Amino acid sequence: MAEEEVPATTEKVLKIQRVFINHLDTYSSGNIGKFLANCVAGASLEEIGEEEEEEDETKSAAAPEAPTTKVKEGTFQIVGTLAKPGSGRPDFAVETYSWYLREDLLSHLMECDVVIYNITENVQQVEEALWAVSGMNEEVSHFEKRKVFILLSTVMTWARSKPLDPDDNEVPFTEEDYRRRKHHPNFLDHINAEKLVLKFGKNAKKFATYVVASGLQYGAEGGILHAFFKVIQNVIDHVPKLHYLVAVDEAVHTLEDLVKAASAKIPDLTQEYLDHLLVNLRMEALFVKENFNIRWVAQTGFVENINSVLKEYKQSRGLLPIKICILGPPGVGKSSISEELAKHYKLHHIKMKDVISEAIAKLEAIVAPKESIEGEEEGEEEEEEENVEDAQELLDGIKESMEQNAGDALRAGRLEDQYIIRFVKEKLKSMPCRNQGYVLDGFPKTYDQAKDLFNQEDEEEEEEIRGKMFPYDKLITPEFVCGLDASDEFLKERVMNLPESVVAGTHYSQDRFLRALSNYRDINTDDETVFNYFDEIEIHPIHIGTK
Repeated sequence: MAEEEVPATTEKVLKIQRVFINHLDTYSSGNIGKFLANCVAGASLEEIGEEEEEEDETKSAAAPEAPTTKVKEGTFQIVGTLAKPGSGRPDFAVETYSWYLREDLLSHLMECDVVIYNITENVQQVEEALWAVSGMNEEVSHFEKRKVFILLSTVMTWARSKPLDPDDNEVPFTEEDYRRRKHHPNFLDHINAEKLVLKFGKNAKKFATYVVASGLQYGAEGGILHAFFKVIQNVIDHVPKLHYLVAVDEAVHTLEDLVKAASAKIPDLTQEYLDHLLVNLRMEALFVKENFNIRWVAQTGFVENINSVLKEYKQSRGLLPIKICILGPPGVGKSSISEELAKHYKLHHIKMKDVISEAIAKLEAIVAPKESIEGEEEGEEEEEEENVEDAQELLDGIKESMEQNAGDALRAGRLEDQYIIRFVKEKLKSMPCRNQGYVLDGFPKTYDQAKDLFNQEDEEEEEEIRGKMFPYDKLITPEFVCGLDASDEFLKERVMNLPESVVAGTHYSQDRFLRALSNYRDINTDDETVFNYFDEIEIHPIHIGTK
């Protein structure tokens, strides 16, 4: 809408607030800047309606909006420094400054309404934050209007605090207890910075200073382990009377809980990371929860939201799994190509023989006699007995299936589809395949096998494809399907020339190979082939022919 079409008498024009943030090219500061750049000043003072919450959830589930440098009316204008001299200006920022020219930097800080210093990612920033708040405090008499300084610190300044109630360790610390906090020995600089920032904020009408102590940040690129950005927005808008705020979720998790949830997904940890993980504190963000308009993304904590955290982390770091399916007639080279792809992309090579052997071994381990452990709960014993019974029943079914196929030379020792599909589905849903990806070697062979393997078990997640409801599980379905093919003459000649060491123990004996090839041609001449299945769900196979 053009400016002249907007009635000046009815529109409330909000002045743009200029916000400085240090190190805009780092994870936390960058995400704070990106968030504030899309926020209208004063928006958090209004109640969040149900419609707004639904819209916000939709946005967070979808791909993030493309950042823009175009300044919208009433939004925060983001400026700041960069951690790396070679980093380019982020799209959401209007200006970036050289951090090493402090005289010039101070003049830029004085042009801002809000100054945010994040000292959670780089300990060297503590000294610069102290210099910045001291320099601004010396200029308070020249302030034309109130300025806000926010120090983003860490709960590590509380790490050695004594329990509020010696007899009850579950009594949580809140913001009002900040004067009783005791810091971790490695975070002396951080607590000194907190104290100085709070000291300079005594003249709050001119210079309001705040400390926001965050817990472990998790999600997206996951500093050590994310989302206190809305707290910052609320501090700027509300300018609360309480100047020390705690930003933690509502979970009460132990180190054991976090380690179990994270499992082997966290890389080698530095001493700084270990210091964070070994904190034993019960904290509650009471003021933030009762006074700020915030819809938490993971209010119940890290453990309950581990799947969402892992998904966000992988998307942010480009660690999305590669899922490939290689299909084709016997002897065309599916296993050789699958093995090379698995090595190159560091994927899991899924071969039917290995999947079945692994599944049977697991079942046998479950039914094997175990010595009862002293002190084991009665409920646990009953659950274990049920598991043993289920495993034994499945093993019996597998044995019967293999015996029934013993008379068929082509299917000797083979399992019925119901068992193979069950085992393959379990393999595809395993954490290694979900995290790194896989190369599925030569399976499924038929339309029905593909449908049973990749079908979506949750009916609510069905999606409409080509005008009909055709549910499939996106979590395990391959993204790339490659169909290898060659003439029967080429395949026969190739198999005949294979070394004896390769042929031994396979279906490449003359009779079995010819029957397998004939069977493959038969099941791929109907209208419903495995390739038709992937076409129907719009994962169009790549066909590669061999001359």
